[in-house]
Amino acid sequence: MGPVPEQNNQKLADDLVKSLGLQHPPLAIHFSQELLPGVERFVDEMPAPTADGRAMTCAIPGARLGEVVQRIKTIAVIDGTVANYASEDTQRFERRR
Repeated sequence: MGPVPEQNNQKLADDLVKSLGLQHPPLAIHFSQELLPGVERFVDEMPAPTADGRAMTCAIPGARLGEVVQRIKTIAVIDGTVANYASEDTQRFERRR
């Protein structure tokens, strides 16, 4: 794989908010071998991954922690709502059989 083309993440986020009518900007996880502009390298030891692979450790700049936590809470509510809709649909379709 070659290098990832340069992109304006803020513009992408703004476009998603506008085009999808989002109330909150999207939260993204970025995996890269290169440092992103404005993001400092984390220079402490990270814990080993869990054996079941279900846990992930990441470094979040302290100044952004509140924003990240709020976005995760919002996403959790949205995910729960979507899961409830899916469950209700499943039950409704099963009753039709």
